[in-house]
Amino acid sequence: MKRLCRFAVFFIMLFTASCSSYERVKGVHLQLQDPAIRQRYGGEMGALADELKQAGVTLVIAPVLEDATAYYPSDLLPQRWEYGTQLLAFRHELRRRNIRFAACVPVFKDEYTQRSQPVLQAVNDYGAGIRGWICPSRPEYRNYKLQIINEIMLILQPDAIYLEHCSYPAENAQNGKIPPNNHIRSSCFCAACLRDFSEYADVKFAANASVAEQASHILNHYRKEWTLWRSGLITAYVETIRRQVHAMNPACRILLERKPWTEKYLNTGLQQIYGLDIKTLQSYVDAFVLSTLPEPDTGNDSLLTAALRESADLGQRAIPAFQVRNYLRNGEERFRSDLQSRRRNFIIYDWGQLLNNRRFLNIFITES
Repeated sequence: MKRLCRFAVFFIMLFTASCSSYERVKGVHLQLQDPAIRQRYGGEMGALADELKQAGVTLVIAPVLEDATAYYPSDLLPQRWEYGTQLLAFRHELRRRNIRFAACVPVFKDEYTQRSQPVLQAVNDYGAGIRGWICPSRPEYRNYKLQIINEIMLILQPDAIYLEHCSYPAENAQNGKIPPNNHIRSSCFCAACLRDFSEYADVKFAANASVAEQASHILNHYRKEWTLWRSGLITAYVETIRRQVHAMNPACRILLERKPWTEKYLNTGLQQIYGLDIKTLQSYVDAFVLSTLPEPDTGNDSLLTAALRESADLGQRAIPAFQVRNYLRNGEERFRSDLQSRRRNFIIYDWGQLLNNRRFLNIFITES
């Protein structure tokens, strides 16, 4: 009996240890290229890691590339940040202090590739290209990003991969307040998407129909099929990323950026507009990071709360991300209140903004 009890205690401790690593998230987004960070720390990654630890930070999300530039020693990307070895040193210092490191990977937003290979550019429902965005349906680009994620796993050995911009783009809804559904420019209606969807749904377009006419035909008569096709593609890609990451490190978490909308908001707007089906994605994502709206107000608070509740109902964690610059006008008390309401689970964008606004940094440090 005693032996059985010892085994039970052992497994309880093992289970608790496996769950506790993500029990609490006090995270910051941090970009080593930020002038405020460069000025304060230079190349002293240990000093930076010490301050993060003293502030109670448990998770750091750091961009590891932008467009064609790698912030780490890369053999795949054509350009490299001159201080790329500092990111490696920073990752090492975080590990020594038991702070988790998430490599932020912009998936379908890539201005360099869009400029150099315009045929890959995402196209809106008026037939105009969307600046900086690559069409998610392009298998060659998806494979390219998979290779980059492989390289990141090998070199940086992150505790998590944070997938940013892993959706279809939507104009008029990229930054800030959410406009009415009929004011959002949908995508992607490039030639490849129109061809592939035509085969998927057995849709025939009129000869010589313009992109706008084909888009209108799809949205008016095949919206359900269009939504399922796009969201299925995004879900399958996230599943592939997860499988590839876990083949290299089963403990590495997958974080996915999403808007703080619920499935019901804007007539299932997440799935229709962005191609994000939360119900199917939640099997392949360890946590959703909810990018918050720019102006904190009662309506936006309700929307964020509803999104958090929706994720919890699915058995999935959602982590709200607060932008420091959005509070500069509204004052410190609102910032303090929002952190208190999400005391054990939030991410701040970003450490550089906190350094430039010491009163907000003090609030961040005290609200644990």
